[in-house]
Amino acid sequence: MRKVYRGDLIRFQRLCDLYKKQKRNFKVERSGTVAKIFMENREMFFIDKSSKNNEVPKLCKSVIFDVKKWVLENPKIELDCKKVVFHNRENILNHISKTVVGYDIISCYWEIAYRDKIISKKTYESGVKNKEARTLAIGNLNKKTYQIVYSGQNESKKILESKYSSAYNYIIKEVQKMYNDLNILFRSKILSWRTDCIYLPKGNEVEIKKYFESKKLQIKSSEIKILQCVKNKVYIEKQKDKKQVIWNL
Repeated sequence: MRKVYRGDLIRFQRLCDLYKKQKRNFKVERSGTVAKIFMENREMFFIDKSSKNNEVPKLCKSVIFDVKKWVLENPKIELDCKKVVFHNRENILNHISKTVVGYDIISCYWEIAYRDKIISKKTYESGVKNKEARTLAIGNLNKKTYQIVYSGQNESKKILESKYSSAYNYIIKEVQKMYNDLNILFRSKILSWRTDCIYLPKGNEVEIKKYFESKKLQIKSSEIKILQCVKNKVYIEKQKDKKQVIWNL
């Protein structure tokens, strides 16, 4: 099947409307930032260009190229839970008006993907300085494909699981393992874990740095002040820029 790039998603929608009006036989697929039209032994693909970041489509393609090989060489991985978001309400309440420290894993998913050979060095270096592109490239691995087959006036819809979700699930599981490790290491000290950032009282810098170094991951720290807790909302203030943020418990 011949593959042809035909433009952005506006162009995709226009062609779909035209082919439906003409009662043509064709199939469309939408997944993440990519859409495709299959017709007459041709695959026309379209890319979301709402982002001004020109590196997004290129990096997404490079990641898929690498992941195809990884998926073939590794067993299928399923998730038993979603991303880790944890709040210790009692700890948070005990630290009202106090300053605590947040440790953010730098480029967490991207670094794990490279560390564990899911993506190549070339792909890694292409995305290491482009946060938007690498975030979309990794996120696309878990996107379902929405498929519609048009046959004259009839249409049938189907949702297909991602062929690459196993790689995404592997990364999430690695983050879950780190959360479990730190939960044991710090026991009741953890105030919160939000996706790839852990919040702890001051005084744990040496232990936390040593742990992440053992995982070949880098972290950056920032101090926050817990202002108040109203019902299920925690109001915090970042000490660097005094910006206020709300956590939903």
